[in-house]
Amino acid sequence: MSKARKAGTRGRPWHLWVVGIVGLLWNSFGVVSFMLTQLNVEAVMSEYPPEQREYFQSLPLWAVAFWAIGVFGGVMGCLLMLLEKRLAVPILIASVVGAIVSKEPLGGLHGCP
Repeated sequence: MSKARKAGTRGRPWHLWVVGIVGLLWNSFGVVSFMLTQLNVEAVMSEYPPEQREYFQSLPLWAVAFWAIGVFGGVMGCLLMLLEKRLAVPILIASVVGAIVSKEPLGGLHGCP
């Protein structure tokens, strides 16, 4: 335990815990969607029309990379925020950039059908 906490100073506000936990859950859905799509899981991909399946398979590598940065960065950033690490901020910023850049080629096709 740090000296500041022993001295009786306040820790992190309660709302950072709420944001961290909700963000972790939200980004976990993105990780699951990414993994199921990239691993081409038939149970999930069979729900998509053939054109949409072809679209996922033809995504350029840079779009897949930014999508991964967006979702995995979100999970790591929220975990680091809950652990009170300073590295959480740059990782969450990278996650936002990844989500914004990947939004255009993905265009809302990822997620639940």
